[in-house]
Amino acid sequence: MESDLVQLSSFSDLPEDAQLRVLSFVSRPNLKAFACTSKKFSALCTNDDRLWLLKCTRRWGSRTQITKWGGGNIISYKALFNLLKDYETLIRFWIYINESKELMPLSSPPLLLFEWCSFYITGYRVSPSKDGGYGVIKTPFIWITATCDGEGLVYLDTSNGTVSLTEEDLLREDSEKLRTTELIIAEVDTQKYNVLLTIGENQDFSDFRRQLSDAEEYENVYRSPPDELMTQIREAVLTNTIPEDYEYYSSKKLNSRQRRRRRRAEEQMASALQWETSYFLQLHKRYYNYSHSDPYQPLQGLWKGIGRNKSLNFYIVTYTIYMGEFSCKMAGSSVTSQITDGLVFSALMKPYIEPPFSSKERHMYDYRLHLRPAAGYHDDQPDPTSSDVVRIYYANMGPESRPPEEIGQAGGRIWQYADGSFGFGSLKDHYIIHLKPMVLEDDTHQLLDLISMGD
Repeated sequence: MESDLVQLSSFSDLPEDAQLRVLSFVSRPNLKAFACTSKKFSALCTNDDRLWLLKCTRRWGSRTQITKWGGGNIISYKALFNLLKDYETLIRFWIYINESKELMPLSSPPLLLFEWCSFYITGYRVSPSKDGGYGVIKTPFIWITATCDGEGLVYLDTSNGTVSLTEEDLLREDSEKLRTTELIIAEVDTQKYNVLLTIGENQDFSDFRRQLSDAEEYENVYRSPPDELMTQIREAVLTNTIPEDYEYYSSKKLNSRQRRRRRRAEEQMASALQWETSYFLQLHKRYYNYSHSDPYQPLQGLWKGIGRNKSLNFYIVTYTIYMGEFSCKMAGSSVTSQITDGLVFSALMKPYIEPPFSSKERHMYDYRLHLRPAAGYHDDQPDPTSSDVVRIYYANMGPESRPPEEIGQAGGRIWQYADGSFGFGSLKDHYIIHLKPMVLEDDTHQLLDLISMGD
């Protein structure tokens, strides 16, 4: 019996390919410690791109084509692994933060979604459609890829979706689209344990643009710069230097026509520079992977509904379990994204009531107006009736609301339906706003009712 057992070899006796496959499962700290055991293993762990290609493929291969990153050129997969690990934190929803509590700049989208693509990551503005229904639009505005050195390279469109890059554009550094004034070299940064996202223009490129703003050729440079100057711009960004030819562009006095050009160029640049102070708060995975079967957080998630203004609005429902509360706030209004700002309602998790409901509660629901999409919008879903309601919560409505301390103090109701969706309304009003989920109940992050991928 014992003779039939295969004697296990030591790790050193395994073929190198087998060693690499085993090591591809090892975490970076443990891999670093293992590399200290011998020169052979040190070379295997730190200098062999086959290992890091395996690690990249194992972790992200199902979502992006690892070998195409870096433009398909020879790339350091160890550097790419570190880069993609940082980029991985972007793959989720983010909501705009307006710290100044002023109106939101038009160039700053309220809701962002980042997705993996073949050899880059695309960031989308997520906005309601203009069709008066539940349609959602995704407009690409930022593209994040890598150079052959494994460094991050980000292109930002500040023109509200008038520029859209293709794979061919990203593979060609001389692409005309990469040389437009609306498309700038940008930086993304996540801070505070990856919960805060900053998007802004690359500082070196920004400084260079500001200095060129004194030049009479500014407009021509940024609308379609010649190849020679574009090369100098790229070198300036990479080496933190200003091209020698800058003096030529800033040495001449400007006539009235040139001043007008400069003024228009400065206005364009001012619009782009709004991104220097754009911050976004991470909407954690739990916000859009809600579960209707969760008895403790049945309404958690991203929602959309037709509001009093007859337009589509986005909503976020979150729970505070230890306080026995949940609340709903707007996603994308012109208020700040702090916890207490933009509240639509605050509610108690308990007590709640379930069927059979009293005649008073049935009357309160049945004789209200159900806010629906605009006339002409095709929607086969009928209005819910009181027979569809499976649970009623007590709530208070408004931006300064707090959950009612007693049931008798509740100024509104939240009606949960059998399909997991819900509606809400104030006792002072005569209507109900029905909310539909924005995202499929799985890990694909697929937006429901997607009608357009903005050009």
